[in-house]
Amino acid sequence: WEGPAGGNGTVVMRLLKRTNVTLVATSANPYVSLTIAADPQRPLAFGQYLSPSVQLEGRALSTDSATRSLATATFEWTPPETLGGYASDICFLAASDGGLGGVSRLCLAVEVPKCRYLVSEGDSYRSIARTFGLDWLTMWGLNVESKAQTPPTGREILIAREYRVAAGDTLASLSGEFGTSVASLRRLNFELASERAGRQLRENSTICIFPNTCTD
Repeated sequence: WEGPAGGNGTVVMRLLKRTNVTLVATSANPYVSLTIAADPQRPLAFGQYLSPSVQLEGRALSTDSATRSLATATFEWTPPETLGGYASDICFLAASDGGLGGVSRLCLAVEVPKCRYLVSEGDSYRSIARTFGLDWLTMWGLNVESKAQTPPTGREILIAREYRVAAGDTLASLSGEFGTSVASLRRLNFELASERAGRQLRENSTICIFPNTCTD
């Protein structure tokens, strides 16, 4: 594998931001046909997409000038707003001559930071909060350095409070303490989305909580 640079590695993707990763596979044998595909043992999910592979270098005739075979494909993904905290290996296979000439595997550790959003042009705290189904004034208050209702393009802002789990914490106890709901906690933390998750939160782990700051 020639790309991404360094081969197996970590790719950070942002909530609601499309990220493209160019995959490049090569072979020293210019006569082989190369194809890139998702590893069927780890199928793509959540709207993840791999473009059809294209062979850009190679020889069909002995008179061709290519000195190697090279194929490329593009992995694309826009993580939805409920996938903050997502972390998973996504793997691809480069096969020569339909696999008869060998198969090479590349795995990328894909991570989506939780609690944070990268501001795009035209965003405001009102529009961002509406997208996440949250209160915009509370979100604005979480970003104490921000003086305007429209944060600068390219700035990373908090969409929820980062909380370090203490011994004995549960989703139910935290929802009561912060005036939120278990459903909101699950929505903000991908690893807590399943019904089984959260019965025993991992001490010292970080989760996102959007507090209810309204008072009677």
